[in-house]
Amino acid sequence: MISIDIAVSELEYFGKDVRRCYSSNWVVLPIRVLLNPALLAVFFYRVSRFFYFLGLSPVSKLLFINARVFFGVELNYRAKIGPGFLLAHGVGTVVGGDVIIGDNVMIAQGVTLGNNFSRIRVIDSKERTQPTIGNECFILAGAKVVGPVLIADRTIVGANAVVTKDTLPDSIYAGIPAKRIGENRRRSYQVGAGVYDG
Repeated sequence: MISIDIAVSELEYFGKDVRRCYSSNWVVLPIRVLLNPALLAVFFYRVSRFFYFLGLSPVSKLLFINARVFFGVELNYRAKIGPGFLLAHGVGTVVGGDVIIGDNVMIAQGVTLGNNFSRIRVIDSKERTQPTIGNECFILAGAKVVGPVLIADRTIVGANAVVTKDTLPDSIYAGIPAKRIGENRRRSYQVGAGVYDG
């Protein structure tokens, strides 16, 4: 029973993902969704996760492969992604199966969130090998976040940065390896912000 509730919540999250992009009238919204390949990739992720929680992993795997082929995006159905997820462009983005992503996170194209094959960290009595991303973070084009690092809330990871260590909240990180270069003073993007409206 719990699995069904969790599975349904994934589909509810997609409604929040859509509202993050567009605050349009629900009549025109389906057309806008169909014309946004990055949002379609997120839809494939949400549906594959829905089937994963129902115990239908082969269906999840098939949807995962289709999203990779059609959209050039790998959002592993075992990764946990919160509501209000925004995939900007998306092509070349890889999110590993052990990744946890908080609410209202934006990820740009070419981003990799994955394993560094050498570190293991115990979080909540579970061994983790991949990143945990906080709420309201921006991870910009080409950035790599590898290993069991914690990206704190409202962190911005600059384009092409390589993050291998934990970050501080409300901060901006850039470079290889990534270092804190400033404070994040941007307004937060909540669900319903309609980032792509206009």
